[in-house]
Amino acid sequence: MPETGTWSSYYIIKAGRELRQRCIAEGVKLVFTRAAIGSGTPADPAAINTMTGLIAYEKDVIIKKSYALEENHLCIVRVDNTGYTQDVFMTEVGIFARGEDQADSEAILYGYAYNVDGYVLIPQQTSITNLKYLKSPWTPISAFPPISRSSMMAVPSLSATLIWTICRTLSTLPWQNKVNIVTPEIYDLPLINGFAATPSAKYWKTQENIVTITFRIGKGGVEIPAGVHQIGLLPEGFRPSVESRGTIISYPTVTIPGLSWISSDTGIINIQIGSNIAANAQASIAGQILCVAAY
Repeated sequence: MPETGTWSSYYIIKAGRELRQRCIAEGVKLVFTRAAIGSGTPADPAAINTMTGLIAYEKDVIIKKSYALEENHLCIVRVDNTGYTQDVFMTEVGIFARGEDQADSEAILYGYAYNVDGYVLIPQQTSITNLKYLKSPWTPISAFPPISRSSMMAVPSLSATLIWTICRTLSTLPWQNKVNIVTPEIYDLPLINGFAATPSAKYWKTQENIVTITFRIGKGGVEIPAGVHQIGLLPEGFRPSVESRGTIISYPTVTIPGLSWISSDTGIINIQIGSNIAANAQASIAGQILCVAAY
């Protein structure tokens, strides 16, 4: 993913400094609520001190983690392209914060950084989600020194993230690809020849084209004789590329009476029982088959 340019220092703006000072004075934890990215750049860097939001807001992003190093703190912000219908050229990042005694709706723009002469390209979403991690090493700026660890200890209720405030540079880690996870729809399995679900017979297909058929069926107290029985029909689009097999067990006496399989051409689900299953209202057969659907 192309990216160019140099990131500015990380600015704690006027409202952020005032919030930090209040938290120190009142012994209130400083809470970082969210991060956001945008595609704008300040015309006058001096105006950053009074900003209340990003210049061209694009999307909220996740504060992945922040933790102390020996001399400073590290923040990692995760950026992904979920929901993007077109490319975005990221040029600004903002951090929002509030006091522990405030609601999230009262959070203010606390800190800000921008790309001085370039951008980071976030491509539109396809079947792959692209993840970007922005790594910000926080180092002191002389005008606004960070709170030391010793002074933190003097205020027990103060969040450790309070010294996660100031940085000079914003660096980026390589793009990573992550397949989107799509929850499959689950369907009732069409049963035939008098078989009924006791209590369920289902099937579904994942985005990787893996089909699962799971069933527990019976005949309402009618004896099920030994032999081969056709119990259901798997719809087109879910049928395997080759004949696929599984095992079955019976209830209420748990035994393994036989096999199950799916015909690749007709989609018929078969079971083979080695001995009769006596007439019993509670009697049922359970099984599961996994297969790869034909494309």
